[in-house]
Amino acid sequence: MRRTKIICTLGPSSAEYGILLEIVRAGMDVARINFSHGDPAFYHHAVRLVRRVSQELKKPVAILADLQGIKIRIGEVEQGAVELEKGSSVVVLPGEGVTTAQKLYIRYEPLLEDLKVGDDILLDDGLIKLKVQEKFADRLHATVLEGGVLRSRKGVHFPRTNTSARTFTEKDQRDLEMAVHLGVDYVALSFVRDGEDIARVRSWARERGFRLPPLIAKIERKEALHAAEEIAQEADGLMVARGDLGVEAPIEMVPVYQKMLVKLAKERGKIAIIATQMLESMRESSSPTRAEVTDIANAVLDGADALMLSAETAIGKYPVLATQMMHTVVEATERHLASRIPSFYRPRGILPEAIVFGALQTACNVNARALVVFTHSGFTALVLSSFRPGMPILALTPEEETAHQLALVWGVLPEVLDVPEEAESITLLRRAEEILLGRKLARPGDPVVFVASSPFLGYRNLIRLHRLGEPFTEEGIPPGTPAPEPTG
Repeated sequence: MRRTKIICTLGPSSAEYGILLEIVRAGMDVARINFSHGDPAFYHHAVRLVRRVSQELKKPVAILADLQGIKIRIGEVEQGAVELEKGSSVVVLPGEGVTTAQKLYIRYEPLLEDLKVGDDILLDDGLIKLKVQEKFADRLHATVLEGGVLRSRKGVHFPRTNTSARTFTEKDQRDLEMAVHLGVDYVALSFVRDGEDIARVRSWARERGFRLPPLIAKIERKEALHAAEEIAQEADGLMVARGDLGVEAPIEMVPVYQKMLVKLAKERGKIAIIATQMLESMRESSSPTRAEVTDIANAVLDGADALMLSAETAIGKYPVLATQMMHTVVEATERHLASRIPSFYRPRGILPEAIVFGALQTACNVNARALVVFTHSGFTALVLSSFRPGMPILALTPEEETAHQLALVWGVLPEVLDVPEEAESITLLRRAEEILLGRKLARPGDPVVFVASSPFLGYRNLIRLHRLGEPFTEEGIPPGTPAPEPTG
């Protein structure tokens, strides 16, 4: 069983029923919808498509809405492309003008306030590099240090500058409102600078009465690295967005930051995602490079909850093969190097942790084949996953939304429990046993541990050891007994 989850980005290559069906069968756990591209019609289509495929395959699939954020770009370029020659001088201006070899227009209003003499301007993912030589009230004069052909709407980075513009743009606000109404399971915030960026989004949603899904902060700016602790505190997860991060920060430091950010997220029991160029060559090739395979394996060993495919499945030629390859490499890494997958979790002394830890100790002592979590919100399953147990975690919930969200969590197999709320506890446990056997997670005679830390169908704070196939007894679980009120 693969523990590390796979996120696939939807696009022209994958947002079609038959192809998406094969991608989910190949191993996709989460569908990413990139709000930097497409339109409302595509977003509605993508959500409906994922839910349809998920229902048909009876596999919970999460939907991650990735907001664009304040992506700084140039506008249109004269005749579509222009060559900036090394050593040449360029006038840099804010606004929507047409860029030429002599004048560069950047769509960023605070440009003149933020940049100073000596700052670098990187264009097209750092392929073209300029340095500011002079600053005037209405323009900058820069020299081209690394030249190249510049095309319309390419991205711009200021690696030595703390930009003043906040990440949550008007477009993001419109897109977030749409994403909430569409019922997505997670929202990723792009170009986050600090914890305040996350808090502002939550405040904005509260003022409008929106119930936000969990928020994933994308770490791709230099400022975010310095504020990583407070971002991890405010967000529900971190995404290591290696593409823009490798432009903003020294590229040789990206592997170091990746390990640091995954560790930070997991110490706090938050979700950790690694993204960008994991199988980049498979946009055009039917097989990956050896370096890409090694990159995937190292990401698994870093302890990430999920790995993300972007262009590989959105616009690549081989979206199904890329997903299959990711699944195969992850599964092989986990099978042979499971003992090297770390748990960085730092317990906070809360009740669910005590229940979970007790269940884990019991499971280890009897060499249990599986852990079964009964959960409404998914929190107990998330805590259990953070300890990185060596056996599968079957999470049973009456909430479809919770099942979808748990599809992103390491080691968790979510399933919507088809038992009515008024059912007796023994009925619930028998159904859990049927699911374990049906999914071949365990065999008759195997020990399993049941756990619940919040009121669930009649009881709370449950740890129960059971050997599959043996009769359940009423001992300790009187049928229909209401959950006791909390004390203290």
